Order: sequence, then C-alpha cells, then structure tokens
Amino acid sequence: MSIYLIVLDGRNPASPAAEKKQRQRLKMSQEKKDAQREKERLSKNAKRQEETQEDNAQCRKINCEYMKRKRLFETQEERLKRRKTNRYSMTRKRETETEEQGAKRNKTNRDSMRRKRETEMEEQGAKRNKTNRDSMRRKSETETEEQGAKRNKTNRDSMRRKRETETEEQGAKRKKTNRDCLKRKREEKRHQFQNDRKDCNGEDMSNVIDRATKEAKQFLQRTQDPANPHMHRAIVCIICDRFIIGTETIHKLTKEDIGVHSGRLGVKSYEEFYQTTLKDEVKRQYRVQGLQDMLLSPRSRKYPDGYATCSICYSAMQPQMACKKTPPKFAIANGFVIGSFPREIKFLNKNGQRLTRKVEDDGITDTLKAVSRFNVRYSSRSGSTTLEF
Repeated sequence: MSIYLIVLDGRNPASPAAEKKQRQRLKMSQEKKDAQREKERLSKNAKRQEETQEDNAQCRKINCEYMKRKRLFETQEERLKRRKTNRYSMTRKRETETEEQGAKRNKTNRDSMRRKRETEMEEQGAKRNKTNRDSMRRKSETETEEQGAKRNKTNRDSMRRKRETETEEQGAKRKKTNRDCLKRKREEKRHQFQNDRKDCNGEDMSNVIDRATKEAKQFLQRTQDPANPHMHRAIVCIICDRFIIGTETIHKLTKEDIGVHSGRLGVKSYEEFYQTTLKDEVKRQYRVQGLQDMLLSPRSRKYPDGYATCSICYSAMQPQMACKKTPPKFAIANGFVIGSFPREIKFLNKNGQRLTRKVEDDGITDTLKAVSRFNVRYSSRSGSTTLEF
C-alpha cells in the first residue's frame, strides 16, 4: 500500500513533490521532456509487468478514484484542456500503432464497454443513450456531405460484418430492436408534425424556424471544398458536366455503375455515330481517372460512395438501361463535346520555326470562343438538334 501512496503523493498537485517536478519541467527543453516521459513510461511498464493481477487491479482502482476526485473540482477551462490533450495523445498513439495493436485496442475498448453496460442501471443506460444521440446529432450537424458519406459507408461495412458473424437468435433480436426503433421514430415524427401544426396555428414558430435554418445550413455546407474547408466549390454532374444547384438531390454513381454504360458514353461510339475523330486534347478534357475512353466530367466531385450525379442523369443511368444505345439526354456523349480553348497554341512562323504561345482568357475574343465551341457537331443521338449558347 505504501507504494501506491507514494505514487499518489507524486501526482497530487498540492504536494511539494509535484510542485518541485513541475518547476523542473518548466526549465527543461522539449527534447529533455520527451526523453523523461519515455523513461517514466518504460519504468511504469516494467513495474506493471512485475506486479500481480491483484496489485494491478488495486492500483487501477486507486487511480480511478483519484481521477474522479480531480475532475470534481476542475474548472470548465481545465476540463476542455484535458479533453483536448487526451484527444491529441490518442491521435498520436493511433498514428504510430501497428495493425495488431489497433485490433487489440479495439477489442479492449469493446470488452470494457460491454462490462460497463452489464453493470449499469436502467437509468444510467438511458442517460448514456441520450448522451450518445446528442453527440451524434451535433456531429452530424457540423460535418460536410463528404464526411457524412464516409461515416455512412463505415457504418454499413460494420453492420455487414456484424450480420455475417451473428447467430440466428442474435439476428432475431436485432430485427426486433430495429422494429422498435423505427416505431419510436415514427411516433416522434408524428408528435413533431402535430407540434408544427400547433406552432403554425399559434404564435410560436421557433421550432419550425430552427429546423428550417438547420436544413438551410446543410445545403450551404455541401459545396464546401474538402481540400480547403474555407473555400466553396460548385458541385458538377459527372455525366452531363452541369452544376447541381439549389436543393437538388445529389445522387452518387460508382465507377462500376458508370462502367456498365461504357457503350453509351464511350469515345468510340461517339466517333462512330458522328463520323468524326476527336482530337487528343478534347479527349483529355473529358477524361476521368479510372474510366478511360469515356466522355465524362473531370470537374465532378468524388465522394466515398461514388461521383456526384444530377437527378436526370441518375435516372437514365440505372442498370436496366445499360443495353440502350443512346446516352442520357444531357450527357456529354450526346453531342455536347464542346471542350475549351487550348491554353497553348503551337504554330510555325515565317522562318519555319515552331513557336508556342500561351493564351490568356482576356486575350480570347468572342469570335474565337464561338469558333472553338462550334468546331464539333451538335446534333444529338436521340434525333433532335440541340444548340446551347
């Protein structure tokens, strides 16, 4: 017991030993601090390996009680600082750990959570569930659409792995839980609808306004650039190269979904129908990595679950339509291979020398823009002629 009292005395902020150690650390450089921490960590690990299981359990119990007492008297600022330090420490630890260590950590966390849930009372379980729901809701409100798609994909993969290993009894229990959850959600929506009607009929419109504000923020945040969160970039359909604006739904198409329609969107079928040969520069402007020899928009945003697609193209890109010969109505491959004016022009001067000139946007006249746009046929494969100015 004396060993643990010494440890606690060294960690107690009010003890002289802790104050002395704190003064010493303030005078140290960062390299010496790291070296001392590594030395203390190795020393603690060596002591833990020598102690018995009973001593280890007793030490953990004393440390937990100490941490509980310390958290009771900490201020809001100290609590935020502690949580930030813990998150930073966990992030560094996960970056350097091996795959085996990560699997071991996840298993330990799962076992710890399971033991905690087995011993908690019904009131504690309800409080924990409410805290988790609030935390997930706050996180969902602030995340971008790409982060939301990544989270949904991770959840789907986790659920699929879980279902593959569960027994028949566990599957029946899970289905019952899902039914109860859906029932509760329907009840909540019904009550919410009734409350909204009351709010609209009465004077209080705060709930309706808050929910409308939340939805508007989500639509504003979906154009946020993942590479630079301080910038916004328009969302473009991969099939037709048009903007997806307003509250229009953003559908997703994977490479496999698009590859099935290679005959409709391919360069070869385009050249055969229009009896022409596309320049390499034009092909390059409509090339998407991983989808070669197809006329697609490289400006489209790639999400974890596929490329951004507008509603019109998404409905025309269903698997049952892969056998059709004509592309979607507004697809690039349906006569909209316009391209852009080249940034560099190579030409021969009077002396026969090959020169290269860079072309700026300000130097292109309206006439040149029109010539570059109408250098390709515009009759669509569906039979009608479409011109876009």
